Amino acid sequence: MAAIIFPNSSYFIALAPTYKFDEVLRAFRDRHRCRVHICRGYQEAEEAFRIMSRKLGCFFFTDELDDEGFKAWMQLAGDYQVSGLIFAKAIPAVAVPPGIAFAKFNTAQSENETAGYLEGYMQSLIPKNLDAFAQFCADLVFPSFFSGATGFQRLAYLGTGFDREIVYCTVEGDLMGLCSVKVNLKKAVEAWPELGEEKIIGNLKEAVNQFLGVLTQNLSKVNINPKIGLPTVFDLSKIPQVQTLNYFPSVHLMDPRGLIVLSLGYSHMENQPLFDLSAISPSAPSDEIELL
Repeated sequence: MAAIIFPNSSYFIALAPTYKFDEVLRAFRDRHRCRVHICRGYQEAEEAFRIMSRKLGCFFFTDELDDEGFKAWMQLAGDYQVSGLIFAKAIPAVAVPPGIAFAKFNTAQSENETAGYLEGYMQSLIPKNLDAFAQFCADLVFPSFFSGATGFQRLAYLGTGFDREIVYCTVEGDLMGLCSVKVNLKKAVEAWPELGEEKIIGNLKEAVNQFLGVLTQNLSKVNINPKIGLPTVFDLSKIPQVQTLNYFPSVHLMDPRGLIVLSLGYSHMENQPLFDLSAISPSAPSDEIELL
C-alpha cells in the first residue's frame, strides 16, 4: 500500500528502486523527525513530485537504472527545480540539474558512510553560521535566568528524556522561523530548587523571548527583521512529539548539564535560498534591548 502524501507537508524524496537503502533512510527520518517518502519507480516519483508543495530535497539511488531511466529522473528533478544527492557508482553522460550533487557512492559502502552524506545534505539546508549566532545569543541570555546555563554546545540532532516543550514562531514575509526549548522539568527543579516548576517554565519563556530578541537584532545586519509570536507550551508526557507540517532544518544546542535543549530553524515558503550569516559576527544587543 502506497504511503499517504500530505500535500502541504515538507518531504525529502528518496528515489530508490530496491529496498536495500530503506533502513538508512528510515534512520535518517527518525533521527531528524522529518518526513521521507520513498519511491520505487518513475511513475510513483512523478506523482509524488506533482502532489508535494514542499520538497526539501531528493536522494537518488540510481545504480539499478539504465541511462534512459537515469535521464528521466534527472529531467524530473530539473522540472521541479529540486536539490539533492545522487548515490551511484558513476554518473552516465546525462545532464544533471543544478543543485544535484554526486555522493561518489558505491554499493559496498557502509550504512554509516551513506548516512554521513545524508547528514551533510541536511546541514547544507541550515543558514550558514546560524549555529555560532545561536550559541552566542544563548550564552548571553540564559545565565540570567538559570545559574550555570552557559557554554551551550551544538548537538547533531535532538535526544529524548524531556517532558516540556515551548515553541515560538517568527515570520517575515515568506521566511518562517521555528524556535523551541525542551526541558526535563523534574531534573531542572533538582538543579534549580530555588525556582520550582512554575518559575522554571516562566523563565524559559522569557529566556527564549530575549534570545530571539537578541538574534533578531543580529539578523537585521542582513536586512531580516522577523516578528516574534507568542509561546505555546506542550506537555510531552501527553503529546510525545510536536511536528509541524512544514519542516525546519535546525541548529540544536544543549546546556552543560543536559537539562535544556534549544532548537532554531528557518524555512522559506516559496523554496527560496535562506540567508547567509558567514560574512558577519554576532554582537551583544544595543540599548534598545534590555536583558533582565
